[in-house]
Amino acid sequence: MASGRQFRFLLTSFCVSTLIAHTKQQCTVIKPVSLPLTNCTVRQPDGSDIESWGVLVGLGSPRQELCLIPSTVVSNPLLMGSELCVGDNLNGSTPEQCASRRGGLIDTSSEDFSFVGLPIDKANLTSDRVWARIMKPFQPYKVAGTVDLDLKHNLRLENLTVAVITEGQKHNVGHLGLGPNSTVLAGLISQGVIHDKGFGLNAGSQSYDKPRPGSLVLGGYDKANVIGAFREYPMNRSSDDRNCPLQLNIVRLALRRPGQEDVDLSPRGVIIPSCIEPYDNLFRMLPYVLDDFRQNTGWSNDTVVPNDLYVVEPGLLYPSNVGFDGSLVFSIEDGWDVEVPNEELQHPLRGLDAEGQMQLRNNTTEVNVFAERALLDKAVLGKAFLSQVYLAVDYKRGVFMLAPLLPDAQGSDLVPFSSDSASCPSGKAGINKGLLIGLIVAPKWFAKQQVADLK
Repeated sequence: MASGRQFRFLLTSFCVSTLIAHTKQQCTVIKPVSLPLTNCTVRQPDGSDIESWGVLVGLGSPRQELCLIPSTVVSNPLLMGSELCVGDNLNGSTPEQCASRRGGLIDTSSEDFSFVGLPIDKANLTSDRVWARIMKPFQPYKVAGTVDLDLKHNLRLENLTVAVITEGQKHNVGHLGLGPNSTVLAGLISQGVIHDKGFGLNAGSQSYDKPRPGSLVLGGYDKANVIGAFREYPMNRSSDDRNCPLQLNIVRLALRRPGQEDVDLSPRGVIIPSCIEPYDNLFRMLPYVLDDFRQNTGWSNDTVVPNDLYVVEPGLLYPSNVGFDGSLVFSIEDGWDVEVPNEELQHPLRGLDAEGQMQLRNNTTEVNVFAERALLDKAVLGKAFLSQVYLAVDYKRGVFMLAPLLPDAQGSDLVPFSSDSASCPSGKAGINKGLLIGLIVAPKWFAKQQVADLK
C-alpha cells in the first residue's frame, strides 16, 4: 500500500514539474536590442562606397544600404531617394557629395527591387506635422511604400511602411524615426522582438581629439553606460509649432573659459525651452543667445568655407590662430549642471571633397554652434550635448531620463523599462491544454486513491 502511494506521489510530482518546465520554456525574457552608432561605409547601387555616420541598415532585395540617424522629430522612417542627387536637386554639390551628405540613397524605381509603392494617402504613415513645416515649400515626401528593413544580422522588420524624400534641401542623413508614434518601435513590439516602447541612446562622440562610437538600444537602455541615478523629466505633450517631446528647461547658459569668470549667454531668470534632438550635430541657439556667443568669442564673418569643400551642417568659423578655448555650461531647471567641454565644441573645419570623402582644413576652427538661427525658433541640444549624458526615453510612462555618461564602458547591460518584460510574447503565452487538464485531474485522482487506500 505504501509503495502505491509513493508511486502516485512521484507521478503527480512529475506531471506538475513538467508543467512548470513547459511554462518556463514558453515565457522567456524579452531583452532590449542594441544597435551600433558609428562610422558606416554605405555600398551604393552602382557599387561605389560612401562614408557616413549612424546606424547602417539594409533594405529589401537585392539589398540596398543606408545610414540612418535616430530622430525624435519624426515617427516614420524617412529615407533619402536617389532623385535628390540629380539635376537641380544637387544645389551646387557633386553627386558624390550629395550621396555622402544623405548617408546613401534608396532607388525605388529599380524594377527588381522589392519595394512596393503606395499612394501617400493610403500608406500607413503617422502624422509628422512638424516635418511638413520644415519641408515647406516642398511636400514632406512624395513617395511611400513597404520594404523589409534589416536593422542588424537576424533582425528584420518585414513590410515596414517608409516615406522617401525626393526633393528639397532641409535634410541630410535619413531619419530612423523614434518619435512618440514610432512605427519602427511599434513594429518591433508587434513582432515580439522588444517589449517596451522606448529607447536608450549613447550618442558617442564625433570630436576630433577623442572620437568614440555610441549605441542605440531599442526597448530599454544600457545600464553599463550610466553613472549613478537617472534624473527624470516629463514628456512634453504641447501641440505648438515645434514638436519637442524631449524638452529641457534651461535656466542659465554660460560660457566658461580658463582663468576667466563665466559669461552668461542668457539673462538670469529667463527659461530657454530646449529640444533634445539626436539627429542634429550642433547646438542651435535662439537669436539673442547666438549674438552673445559671437560677441564674447571674437567671431567675425571674415572666415568662409573654401569653394572645394561642402560643409553639411555649418558651424561658426574662426581662424585657427584665433581658435576657441572654452566650454558651455547648461543649468537645468532641476538644479543639474551639464558642462560640454572644449573637445566637444571645436575641431578643424570638416567637409566633403568633390568625391564625397571627409576632409579637414587645419587653418580654420569650426565650433559646434549652428551658424544660423534655430529652426522654428526653438533651441536644440544635439549630439554635442548628448556626448556628456545618457538618454533614456520611456514612452509608456511618458518620461525621459538623463544621467552622466560613462564614455568608456566595457561591455553592456541591457535593461528593459518595465518589470513585466518577462511575460510571454504574444501568441506564445498560456499553458498547453493537455498539461492544464493534467494539473487539474492529477490531484483529484491522487486524492481518490488516498481515500481508497485508507479504506
